[in-house]
Order: sequence, then C-alpha cells, then structure tokens
Amino acid sequence: DLSLQAAAHFSLGQAYYALGNYPQAIDFHRQSVASAEGERTREHVSERILRAVTSRAWLAWSLAEVGEFPEGIARGEEGVRMAEAVDQPYSLIAAYLGMGVLYLRKGDLHRAIPMLERCLSLCQVGHLPVYFPWVSMCLGAAYALAERVTEASPLLQQAVEQAASMNIMGRHL
Repeated sequence: DLSLQAAAHFSLGQAYYALGNYPQAIDFHRQSVASAEGERTREHVSERILRAVTSRAWLAWSLAEVGEFPEGIARGEEGVRMAEAVDQPYSLIAAYLGMGVLYLRKGDLHRAIPMLERCLSLCQVGHLPVYFPWVSMCLGAAYALAERVTEASPLLQQAVEQAASMNIMGRHL
C-alpha cells in the first residue's frame, strides 16, 4: 500500500526530526517526497493539505538543520509551486512556513520574513489557529533577529499564550 508507506515515511521523518536525528529525518522525508511524485502528487494527507507539499516542507526544514540550504531551497520552492497551484490554505501555510523556517535557519531574514508574514496572514484571514503559534514564533524570532523588537515581542507573547491554551508543547525554535 503506497499511501500507507508514504504516511509511514513522513511520520518517521517527523519523529527523527523531533529527536534531532536530522540525517535519518532527511532520509525518510526524501522517501516521502519520492512517494508523492507523478500521479501521486495530488494525494492528500487530509482533505485540506497535499502530502507532496508537507513532505517537501519537512525535507527543507531537515536539510536546513544540517546546512544543506541549496537542496532545501530547491525542494521548498517545489512545494511552494505545488501549493500555489492548488491554492489550499493549509498547503500554502505548510509551503511558506517550510521556506520561511529554512531562510530563518540560513540567516536570510529578508527572505524569511515575507514568507512567514504570508503564513501569518493566511492563519488570520482563514481563521486557522492551529498553525498560529508556530508561525508567530518563527516570525517573532525573525523580527527579533532583524532588530524589529517592537513587532517581535507581542507576537512571541501571543505565540506562547495560544500554544499554552491549545496544549501545544512541540516545535519550539
């Protein structure tokens, strides 16, 4: 069952990422990306998000953690193109967040901030609070690094408060 195998690769990639074992995460996310090629590109994780997009976002994050920015950017840009083609809010958030976090890790704040601002706007306009803590935490960190502290501070405070109210404990920078 290719769908089950793809889901397993994706979940294992997430688990290894959370453990800080980025080489293993990269391996499983590459397999997840490969399983979402061709006819399977439009396969959904749920009815709201494409597996091909989330697989590329997580691969980009994993590659960023080990400094493999060129491949991460290439895969992340593929995900952005796919998400923009289907114009689904959750897929767009995943794609823009993938690129925003990669550029944040790279220290390229001029590229990170616009991507993360798009994510935040999608969360707010689309009333999608599940991503808000993570997006606002990343954008707040980017603002702080860009010495935009007056914008960073309230955003980071909101991220902490909303994450606590939703019992979200993971994905801290």
